[in-house]
Amino acid sequence: MRYSGPIPPADQLAGFEAIEPGLANRIVHMAESEVSHRHEMERHQAETARIGARFMARWMTTGQWLGASMGLLMLGLAAYAVSQQQPWVAGTAISAIAGIVGIFIWQGRSESLPPENSK
Repeated sequence: MRYSGPIPPADQLAGFEAIEPGLANRIVHMAESEVSHRHEMERHQAETARIGARFMARWMTTGQWLGASMGLLMLGLAAYAVSQQQPWVAGTAISAIAGIVGIFIWQGRSESLPPENSK
């Protein structure tokens, strides 16, 4: 006889109880313990996911602030280099700014693209 679920049908439980007194109670207790354990694991997994999402959001915000700060610093360096008639330093600083902007644009595009179908 086949069944689905953690507890066998009542007639089988009665058969187990006839074979060994208390066996049906042990089977039911085992199923209850398994359900309790599964619920605890799901709660733990949900909590871990929530903490991970909060960490990633904070990490992304910090990265954006650092990127913006670096861009402004490079823009200031470029302006100072032009005022000191050092065009190659200004060009290097502008290239760094372009790289930072490119990273932000690339990151935004990769997050908005739908996932590829693997065949």
